[in-house]
Amino acid sequence: MKLILIRHGESEGNRNQEIYGWTDHPLTDKGLQQIDKIIAHLQDEFVHRIYTSPLSRAKYIAEQIKKNKNEISDQNYIEEHRIKEMNYGIFEGQTKEVVLLKYNQEYNLFMSQYETYRIPNGECYAEFQSRVLSFLQKALPKKDETFVYVTHGGVIREIITHLLNLIPGEVWNYPIHPGCIVEMNLQEGQWKISHILQT
Repeated sequence: MKLILIRHGESEGNRNQEIYGWTDHPLTDKGLQQIDKIIAHLQDEFVHRIYTSPLSRAKYIAEQIKKNKNEISDQNYIEEHRIKEMNYGIFEGQTKEVVLLKYNQEYNLFMSQYETYRIPNGECYAEFQSRVLSFLQKALPKKDETFVYVTHGGVIREIITHLLNLIPGEVWNYPIHPGCIVEMNLQEGQWKISHILQT
Protein backbone atom coordinates (compact mmCIF):
# COMPACT_ATOMS: atom_id res chain seq x y z
CA MET A 1 0.00 0.00 0.00
CA LYS A 2 1.49 3.28 -1.11
CA LEU A 3 0.26 6.86 -1.10
CA ILE A 4 1.88 9.61 -3.14
CA LEU A 5 0.72 13.03 -1.96
CA ILE A 6 1.44 15.86 -4.38
CA ARG A 7 0.99 19.50 -3.50
CA HIS A 8 0.22 21.65 -6.53
CA GLY A 9 3.12 23.73 -7.85
CA GLU A 10 3.57 27.42 -7.22
CA SER A 11 0.39 29.40 -7.91
CA GLU A 12 -0.21 33.10 -8.24
CA GLY A 13 -1.60 33.06 -4.71
CA ASN A 14 1.65 31.58 -3.38
CA ARG A 15 3.72 34.11 -5.29
CA ASN A 16 1.62 37.00 -3.99
CA GLN A 17 1.71 35.62 -0.42
CA GLU A 18 -2.07 35.62 -0.18
CA ILE A 19 -4.29 33.80 2.26
CA TYR A 20 -6.32 31.57 -0.02
CA GLY A 21 -7.90 28.16 -0.25
CA TRP A 22 -10.88 27.99 -2.60
CA THR A 23 -9.78 30.92 -4.76
CA ASP A 24 -8.91 29.26 -8.06
CA HIS A 25 -5.50 30.78 -8.77
CA PRO A 26 -3.63 29.40 -11.80
CA LEU A 27 -0.09 28.09 -11.67
CA THR A 28 2.82 30.46 -12.28
CA ASP A 29 5.52 29.71 -14.85
CA LYS A 30 7.54 28.15 -12.03
CA GLY A 31 4.52 26.03 -11.06
CA LEU A 32 4.16 24.80 -14.64
CA GLN A 33 7.86 23.89 -14.75
CA GLN A 34 7.46 21.84 -11.59
CA ILE A 35 5.05 19.53 -13.42
CA ASP A 36 7.90 18.08 -15.52
CA LYS A 37 9.79 17.13 -12.34
CA ILE A 38 6.67 15.57 -10.84
CA ILE A 39 6.02 13.50 -13.96
CA ALA A 40 9.67 12.41 -14.11
CA HIS A 41 9.53 11.28 -10.49
CA LEU A 42 6.45 9.15 -11.20
CA GLN A 43 7.88 7.62 -14.37
CA ASP A 44 8.65 4.22 -12.83
CA GLU A 45 5.58 4.08 -10.59
CA PHE A 46 2.58 1.98 -11.56
CA VAL A 47 -0.27 4.19 -10.41
CA HIS A 48 -3.63 2.51 -9.84
CA ARG A 49 -5.70 5.62 -9.15
CA ILE A 50 -5.48 9.41 -9.06
CA TYR A 51 -7.63 11.60 -6.85
CA THR A 52 -7.43 15.33 -7.51
CA SER A 53 -8.84 18.50 -6.07
CA PRO A 54 -11.12 20.16 -8.64
CA LEU A 55 -9.25 23.47 -8.28
CA SER A 56 -7.29 24.16 -11.45
CA ARG A 57 -3.86 24.48 -9.82
CA ALA A 58 -4.14 20.83 -8.74
CA LYS A 59 -6.38 19.46 -11.48
CA TYR A 60 -4.09 20.59 -14.30
CA ILE A 61 -1.18 18.68 -12.76
CA ALA A 62 -3.33 15.57 -12.31
CA GLU A 63 -4.40 15.76 -15.96
CA GLN A 64 -0.76 15.89 -17.08
CA ILE A 65 0.12 12.91 -14.90
CA LYS A 66 -2.78 10.92 -16.38
CA LYS A 67 -1.63 11.72 -19.92
CA ASN A 68 1.74 10.20 -19.08
CA LYS A 69 0.41 7.12 -17.27
CA ASN A 70 -1.29 4.75 -19.70
CA GLU A 71 -2.40 2.46 -16.87
CA ILE A 72 -4.84 5.03 -15.47
CA SER A 73 -8.35 4.63 -16.88
CA ASP A 74 -10.94 7.39 -16.83
CA GLN A 75 -12.70 5.44 -14.08
CA ASN A 76 -9.58 5.67 -11.90
CA TYR A 77 -9.12 9.41 -12.39
CA ILE A 78 -11.38 11.04 -9.82
CA GLU A 79 -12.06 14.69 -9.00
CA GLU A 80 -12.82 14.93 -5.29
CA HIS A 81 -14.21 18.11 -3.72
CA ARG A 82 -13.36 16.92 -0.20
CA ILE A 83 -9.64 17.41 -0.87
CA LYS A 84 -9.97 21.07 -1.71
CA GLU A 85 -7.99 23.40 0.54
CA MET A 86 -9.67 25.00 3.55
CA ASN A 87 -12.13 27.77 2.66
CA TYR A 88 -10.81 31.00 4.17
CA GLY A 89 -13.98 32.97 3.44
CA ILE A 90 -13.58 36.75 3.75
CA PHE A 91 -9.79 36.36 4.06
CA GLU A 92 -9.48 34.80 0.60
CA GLY A 93 -7.20 36.44 -1.93
CA GLN A 94 -5.67 38.97 0.45
CA THR A 95 -2.33 39.20 2.20
CA LYS A 96 -2.11 38.78 5.96
CA GLU A 97 -1.35 42.49 6.29
CA VAL A 98 -4.54 43.47 4.46
CA VAL A 99 -6.62 40.98 6.43
CA LEU A 100 -5.29 42.40 9.71
CA LEU A 101 -6.35 45.88 8.61
CA LYS A 102 -9.79 44.92 7.29
CA TYR A 103 -10.75 41.98 9.51
CA ASN A 104 -8.62 42.28 12.64
CA GLN A 105 -11.30 40.97 15.01
CA GLU A 106 -12.20 38.02 12.80
CA TYR A 107 -8.54 37.12 12.25
CA ASN A 108 -7.78 37.18 15.98
CA LEU A 109 -10.81 34.99 16.67
CA PHE A 110 -9.68 32.58 13.98
CA MET A 111 -6.17 32.34 15.45
CA SER A 112 -7.36 31.96 19.06
CA GLN A 113 -10.24 29.56 18.33
CA TYR A 114 -8.79 27.83 15.30
CA GLU A 115 -10.72 24.58 15.48
CA THR A 116 -14.20 25.98 16.03
CA TYR A 117 -14.28 29.56 14.71
CA ARG A 118 -15.93 29.63 11.29
CA ILE A 119 -14.51 32.39 9.13
CA PRO A 120 -17.41 34.42 7.65
CA ASN A 121 -18.27 32.94 4.23
CA GLY A 122 -15.76 30.17 4.92
CA GLU A 123 -15.30 27.23 7.25
CA CYS A 124 -13.64 26.34 10.54
CA TYR A 125 -10.79 23.90 10.90
CA ALA A 126 -13.02 21.19 12.38
CA GLU A 127 -15.23 21.27 9.26
CA PHE A 128 -12.18 21.14 6.99
CA GLN A 129 -10.70 18.26 8.98
CA SER A 130 -13.98 16.34 8.91
CA ARG A 131 -14.34 16.43 5.14
CA VAL A 132 -10.70 15.46 4.52
CA LEU A 133 -10.90 12.51 6.90
CA SER A 134 -14.27 11.40 5.48
CA PHE A 135 -12.54 11.18 2.10
CA LEU A 136 -9.49 9.38 3.48
CA GLN A 137 -11.59 6.67 5.14
CA LYS A 138 -13.00 5.71 1.73
CA ALA A 139 -9.95 6.30 -0.48
CA LEU A 140 -6.94 4.50 0.99
CA PRO A 141 -5.20 2.02 -1.32
CA LYS A 142 -5.54 -1.69 -0.76
CA LYS A 143 -2.74 -4.24 -0.78
CA ASP A 144 -0.18 -3.68 -3.56
CA GLU A 145 -1.98 -0.56 -4.82
CA THR A 146 -0.45 2.88 -5.33
CA PHE A 147 -2.72 5.92 -5.21
CA VAL A 148 -1.81 9.51 -6.05
CA TYR A 149 -3.58 12.47 -4.44
CA VAL A 150 -2.99 15.83 -6.15
CA THR A 151 -4.11 18.39 -3.64
CA HIS A 152 -3.11 21.25 -1.31
CA GLY A 153 -0.78 21.91 1.58
CA GLY A 154 -3.45 21.92 4.27
CA VAL A 155 -4.96 18.66 3.02
CA ILE A 156 -1.58 16.94 2.88
CA ARG A 157 -0.74 18.07 6.40
CA GLU A 158 -4.09 16.77 7.65
CA ILE A 159 -3.54 13.38 6.01
CA ILE A 160 -0.01 13.10 7.42
CA THR A 161 -1.21 14.11 10.89
CA HIS A 162 -3.93 11.46 10.82
CA LEU A 163 -1.94 8.58 9.34
CA LEU A 164 1.13 9.17 11.53
CA ASN A 165 -0.99 9.97 14.61
CA LEU A 166 0.91 13.21 15.20
CA ILE A 167 0.18 15.65 17.99
CA PRO A 168 -1.43 18.97 16.88
CA GLY A 169 1.11 21.22 15.18
CA GLU A 170 3.81 18.56 14.84
CA VAL A 171 3.21 18.27 11.09
CA TRP A 172 4.73 21.74 10.59
CA ASN A 173 8.12 20.06 11.08
CA TYR A 174 7.63 18.54 7.62
CA PRO A 175 8.41 20.90 4.71
CA ILE A 176 5.40 20.73 2.37
CA HIS A 177 6.23 23.45 -0.15
CA PRO A 178 4.43 24.02 -3.49
CA GLY A 179 5.30 21.17 -5.85
CA CYS A 180 6.25 18.86 -2.97
CA ILE A 181 5.88 15.08 -3.28
CA VAL A 182 5.36 13.01 -0.12
CA GLU A 183 5.51 9.22 -0.38
CA MET A 184 3.94 7.12 2.37
CA ASN A 185 3.97 3.34 2.79
CA LEU A 186 2.11 0.99 5.11
CA GLN A 187 4.74 -1.06 6.96
CA GLU A 188 3.74 -3.68 9.53
CA GLY A 189 0.38 -2.03 10.00
CA GLN A 190 1.74 1.50 10.40
CA TRP A 191 1.97 4.33 7.89
CA LYS A 192 5.42 5.86 7.47
CA ILE A 193 6.85 8.62 5.30
CA SER A 194 9.44 7.07 3.02
CA HIS A 195 10.35 10.11 0.96
CA ILE A 196 9.78 13.86 0.69
CA LEU A 197 10.87 15.54 -2.53
CA GLN A 198 10.82 19.27 -3.21
CA THR A 199 10.54 19.96 -6.95
